[in-house]
Amino acid sequence: MARRPRLLGVLIAALALCICALPASAWALSPESFTWTGGTLAASGLSAADWSGTTNWTPEASLSKAPAENETVGKLTFPSLSSSAACKTEPPSDTCYMSTNNVKGLTVNGIEVYGGAPYYITGEAITLGAGGIKSTPAIASSIGPSPTLDLPIKLGAAQSWLIEGGEEGGQLDLAGAVTGAAETLGVELKEGGRLSLENGVEVGNTTIKGANPSLTGAGAGVNGFVDLLHPPVPGASTGTLNSTDLHSVTVEHAAIDGVGSLGSLTLTGGQIQVGNGYPEPGLITVDGALSLDSASVALFTIGEAGTTAGTDYGQLKATGNVNLGGAEMVVLLRPNGPSSCPALKAGDVDTILSTTGSLTGTFAGVPNGTVIETAEEGPECKKAKLVIEYGEHAVTATVLTPAPLNTAAPVLSGTVAVGQTLSCSEGSWANSPSTLTYSWLRGETVITGQTGSTYVVQAADQGQTITCEVTASNAGGQAAAKSSGLAIPPPPPAKIETTKAPAPPPAPTPIPPPRPTPGTAVATGLAKVEGDHALVSLHCTGAGACEGSLKLLYKERLKKVVRRRGKKHVAHITKMVTVGEASFSIAAGGHLTLHVTLTGEGAKLAKKAGRHGLKVSLSGSDVHDSNVRLTESGKPGKGGKGGKGKGHHRGHGARRGGHSHG
Repeated sequence: MARRPRLLGVLIAALALCICALPASAWALSPESFTWTGGTLAASGLSAADWSGTTNWTPEASLSKAPAENETVGKLTFPSLSSSAACKTEPPSDTCYMSTNNVKGLTVNGIEVYGGAPYYITGEAITLGAGGIKSTPAIASSIGPSPTLDLPIKLGAAQSWLIEGGEEGGQLDLAGAVTGAAETLGVELKEGGRLSLENGVEVGNTTIKGANPSLTGAGAGVNGFVDLLHPPVPGASTGTLNSTDLHSVTVEHAAIDGVGSLGSLTLTGGQIQVGNGYPEPGLITVDGALSLDSASVALFTIGEAGTTAGTDYGQLKATGNVNLGGAEMVVLLRPNGPSSCPALKAGDVDTILSTTGSLTGTFAGVPNGTVIETAEEGPECKKAKLVIEYGEHAVTATVLTPAPLNTAAPVLSGTVAVGQTLSCSEGSWANSPSTLTYSWLRGETVITGQTGSTYVVQAADQGQTITCEVTASNAGGQAAAKSSGLAIPPPPPAKIETTKAPAPPPAPTPIPPPRPTPGTAVATGLAKVEGDHALVSLHCTGAGACEGSLKLLYKERLKKVVRRRGKKHVAHITKMVTVGEASFSIAAGGHLTLHVTLTGEGAKLAKKAGRHGLKVSLSGSDVHDSNVRLTESGKPGKGGKGGKGKGHHRGHGARRGGHSHG
């Protein structure tokens, strides 16, 4: 019995030795989390951006200073470093937002990254736990491009990700491969959040949801987007999502777009856009079945005239059965890159959707053979008409000939007397009209039953003006053009038998002159800026008066610096800015100084241009398109002659935005 206490003491001592031998991290109730503080110059051969650098992290506990090999850690947080003077620069120092995992075998429970900072996180592969990924929303003080995760990630558990946009939007780029086919993935997009896939994501069944379920169809993009990125480098891989492991993808009240491939896709109250036009429309391939619903919308892009899928127009392909489900369809006419808007070729057939499986259903309001108009982007794009047809395995869009365009009005000829025949020429037409029809008018009233190219003058026409109208039609639509009028003399006065002196004959009915053709306002090359007004000199040319409206448009070119894989790139963005609007009325041959009220942005641009002047283009109704240079009063610019601009004549609109002085 005396030996038992001694044996117990030995066991207690041994247990104490084992406990003391455990690493400090074993005492933690949960794996330790770390917050990135920005790379600093490190000793012992480490890079400034390495994860093992003990000065690069702020740990939440004092058990260790940095992640270690084959260790499991809690959350890694990559915050805004705007409080650091070095990280406020534009662009910030590489030691701020460059972060390299040099730790092998690391398991991370979760990652949180600030969506308004240009993080580039790369290095060794990690295993990602149930905490998933969270991209926090950017704020107005965000300092650069979106963050990029460019390291291999393996899902170690089923998980959910949150990509939140917010005040300044929010985007996360996944440039590294993501694997983990055994684990399901949920992605929530909130307030315009955007998740861009530049590589392969091959995981379990994936659900992408918008945070606001009341947003559907085209509005689902307000919740956010998942982009299948199409790199500008020829031959580079595009973004994929479950296209190899063939697990399903479900998109609810959110949008998916770009160029790449997916597993079987179900779209519920969402949006899918095939291609983005930069540098070409491209393809989205669904490796499996495709199902849409009536609350969804499918957008297809046409970027060039031609019939090559992926290059001239965007195509949605599937390898399984496709159910269109009454979804809305939009065909967007958008030029490839910075080129001008394409003029589509009549007869071209674009297969916008194809499948090796069966095709059921139609798009909403578009039964077989329906003619639709393209939507267009940019002031130079003109709508085209397409015939939508459904086959057993495809949906096609065939380009129609544009509607006829009159280039010379019909002309009346013949003797203006009762019983004589008048002839109406057909005029001249562009876009190959297939039929021409005629109508005759007495004043403004159509003469019933007269539909030929000739007309015999009737007694009822005396004292009236006769015109003819030709209507040209083809598959693309119709247009009408009217001739000038011919005045038919009034009947002679009746004879009166009387012994009194004959009364003087009645005065002949005056022949109304033909209507003058409306004139066109032409602007000089210079315009003065006084405060928030621009003084534009206009001259009315042509036989008639000039009356209409104009816009001053400025083509603004912007540059944006982005970082990809550690290199800076400059992206060029062009947008049209409306500087000012006004209406005018000028007598034929007259001159006018038009005061155009500048928008706030227009006034700023003019002031910034100073003596060099701000070059703008004119567009509007009854306006000769031209370029005008706006200079501040008393500060003449370099000048410039008005020339043909790129605006378009529009119909008459409401007068607003300025006043004029004759």
